[in-house]
Amino acid sequence: MSTPLEQAIAASADHIAAQAAGRRPSLAVLLGSGWAPLAERLQDAVAIPYAQLPAFPHLDVEGHKGTLLLGRLGGREVAVLCGRKHFYETGDAAAMKGAIRSLAADAFAFEERGITEFKGIGAARTYFLIGVRAKD
Repeated sequence: MSTPLEQAIAASADHIAAQAAGRRPSLAVLLGSGWAPLAERLQDAVAIPYAQLPAFPHLDVEGHKGTLLLGRLGGREVAVLCGRKHFYETGDAAAMKGAIRSLAADAFAFEERGITEFKGIGAARTYFLIGVRAKD
């Protein structure tokens, strides 16, 4: 039996796949305030509002659009998350967990790189995206 978060992740991953128009990003970038110019550089981008993705958070911070973009940047297929939920908003350091896991959802391979200390919030496990998993 799956948890509500796992169900939301599966629904979000399915919606992303349906909207992706065949794109298979090999890199995901999570943007914060002030990084909109990078998102504007994507070519042939497909935009999916976070509101359509049940595992993604509702954003309250000005400057965070709450949009997932799938497109090309520098010749590479990328997923760009425009905005994030902050620890200070919720007290939850894992507020973006559902969004990140929706993107990973058996499509990407990650490698754990250990524990990273973050000023003001403590420690978190760090993962690097190392590639796209082969389809069965």
